[in-house]
Amino acid sequence: MVIAQYTGMEESIYSMTVTGRSAPVKGVNHIIAPTIATVPVRVRIDRALGIRDYLSALYNQAVGMIPFEHTGIRAIKDLLPNMASTLEINNHLVVQPAPENDHMRGFLGMTLVEGKQRDDTFHSHALTLECQLGANDSNAEGIIYAIFDNLVVSEELVKAILRQFAHITEELSLAAKNSNMPLS
Repeated sequence: MVIAQYTGMEESIYSMTVTGRSAPVKGVNHIIAPTIATVPVRVRIDRALGIRDYLSALYNQAVGMIPFEHTGIRAIKDLLPNMASTLEINNHLVVQPAPENDHMRGFLGMTLVEGKQRDDTFHSHALTLECQLGANDSNAEGIIYAIFDNLVVSEELVKAILRQFAHITEELSLAAKNSNMPLS
């Protein structure tokens, strides 16, 4: 939603890293190495839907993508050459679960972690947001990190995007618990 707001569009496309444990590989759950995959995600904002219905539709879209998550962006570009330029994605989202001893709770609150940006860091995306979920059984908030290319996006803009992302996420989470009010 934040990308859509900044672009003035009712949809956005970003890449997202998934665990890859659903890959059609025998014994994938026993592999002791990373099995991550990066998938393109297209989100349309349907303001006619209630918040619960909208979040449910996003969830169903994510579940529907599971059988295809290892296709890969390059293969998708080959399959859909007319979409190749659309799949040149500059924004990336990573969602990390709560630490092993905690339970996932969703985004009830987020904390911006201030840190130093290294100018020598390779950036595969103009902006990457990494979210770590907080514990369900405590008041611990989730944490959000931003990795960005300061030649493409300024630090001030990234901070504004993070504040807006945290605000929208918290508002959606709270509103979904209380009602199915319209998304607009």
